[in-house]
Amino acid sequence: MRYGSNPLFVSIAVDGPTAASAEMIVPNDTNSNNPQTQFGMAITPSNMWIQLLAFHYAGQAAYQKTNQAFIDEWNNAIDLFGSIFSGITLVATTGDGFPNFAGATVTIPPAFMADCAVSPNPDCAAETTILAYFIQPAVGGANAKATQTSGMEASRVDNVNLGVAGVKQLSQSTAQLTPASAQILGGEQFNTTFSMATLMEGCTSTFPPNASDTPAGCSIPSSCTTNGCLPVACIPQACLAPGVTPASLASYNTYSKVPAADLIPPEQAEYNVLNVYFNGTAVASSFGGTQGTAPLNYLQIYYPDIQYATANVNAPAQIVETSGALISTTAQHLLNLASQALATIAEPPLLPAINPGGIVPGTVEPGEWVSIYGTNLANSTATWTGNFPQSLGGASVTIAGQPAYLSYASPSQIDAQVPNTSATGAVPVVISTANGTGTSTLTLAQFGPSFFLLDAKHVAGIILRSNGSGAYGGGTYDIIGPTGTSLGYPTVAAKAGDSVALFGTGFGPTSPSVLAGQAYSGAASTTNPVTVHINNVAVTPSFAGLSGPGLYQLNLTVPSGLGTGDVPLQGVVGGAQTPVGVVITVQ
Repeated sequence: MRYGSNPLFVSIAVDGPTAASAEMIVPNDTNSNNPQTQFGMAITPSNMWIQLLAFHYAGQAAYQKTNQAFIDEWNNAIDLFGSIFSGITLVATTGDGFPNFAGATVTIPPAFMADCAVSPNPDCAAETTILAYFIQPAVGGANAKATQTSGMEASRVDNVNLGVAGVKQLSQSTAQLTPASAQILGGEQFNTTFSMATLMEGCTSTFPPNASDTPAGCSIPSSCTTNGCLPVACIPQACLAPGVTPASLASYNTYSKVPAADLIPPEQAEYNVLNVYFNGTAVASSFGGTQGTAPLNYLQIYYPDIQYATANVNAPAQIVETSGALISTTAQHLLNLASQALATIAEPPLLPAINPGGIVPGTVEPGEWVSIYGTNLANSTATWTGNFPQSLGGASVTIAGQPAYLSYASPSQIDAQVPNTSATGAVPVVISTANGTGTSTLTLAQFGPSFFLLDAKHVAGIILRSNGSGAYGGGTYDIIGPTGTSLGYPTVAAKAGDSVALFGTGFGPTSPSVLAGQAYSGAASTTNPVTVHINNVAVTPSFAGLSGPGLYQLNLTVPSGLGTGDVPLQGVVGGAQTPVGVVITVQ
């Protein structure tokens, strides 16, 4: 957790079951030597897995010739990451890389059928089963979630399982779900660098060619095991610069001898891959794609490409757009354009939301202080300077249509003073940020008494010390609470005969009248009598009224016969009572 306090740490790829990569990929018949010979015998990767699974899961039919073991381990890894991390984005990365055991049952989760449409095989069934677990709102802890593929190339469009199209589909289908944890963000990573592996990454035909995408006349000698020895006839036309044909390259014989000027430049490769990435989004036309509504959130490219773009910022290359137009551009310009486009199509920002019952107290009077709890309430944490701002931390609040005054704002809490209004009854509360608005209601009344608290239940109050023995204010007072430091600082239980001051809000009109949104210091008495009940013993304060903006102070002498420990405390004014559950500590 060494990065836990670093604000730059925003996401992590779920990893572990396959230590060499965060992708869902293991050695299989496609990506590994086939057959394997390191054990002194020829055996295919799939048959090796069959042997290993039979040994480890002896007698367990569900694990024989299936990918269930990989599914279990990936689900366990997701749970582990969700328990360790909080407040970041967990990323699940597909890899098209589990074994395709012959004869294995293929069961694809219904929501992911499109991801496996090219080939509904055991690998795709296993990876989508993991994704179906990953996207459950209760899975992943207190984190956002995203899926991605790490093999995006210009030649991989709709001809593979679990490609960029699947990421877009999942992101789009969950974009409007609530809570936010149910929304699955989407992203992609270039398979390799467009500046160093230009044709492999950015040619719209597969390079080097495969059995399904081989140019006419291409014959690869069995002795040729690297790209450099490929005959020039095996270089697809789509990989060649404008005006160049395979016939033009005949004298070069092999790929390694072809001048770079005869091949597509890195800028063309970059453009081609960005076309694949943005296709189907609202900004697809920026890279010659088809417009759509799919949201995407991030794009990963390799650092050599950043270095290339920086080094060639003043060296534009000519590329052919999808429309056929020939333009001159730089890699850096294309990256800048992609960044701007991505900001446009990212998931909608999280709107402010007020928790159910999240306005405390729920019945208030003008000038009273309330605390509002929720999510995304403000863009940052900020505290007023006593200046009664109507905007704080990027947030503003209206109550009954009037701007409230804010003393504190954070993403999870806002403290606000109710504005001056003649409205009564249930009124709307609206929190506004740059991302949107969140709404709730509270009740406005002539009285809305409530005590301020030190914690969840202990009243905020002080014991006045005329002899200078107090722990605070130069000896002038102690804070009321359990004697000791159980609240995290020194407090003292009140005893009979102590002069105390209790603090709260909402105890009604005062004389003189004090308006909300204005500084005040003095003693404005309530116009209605206030009674305090301590453990059911009625006490009449010697003073009840405002001593600061929205701050009521009740001065009284603690009577005898109250018992000891935490006892119930309640205030009454104008027939309205403070909320139950508040206590004062006596001895």
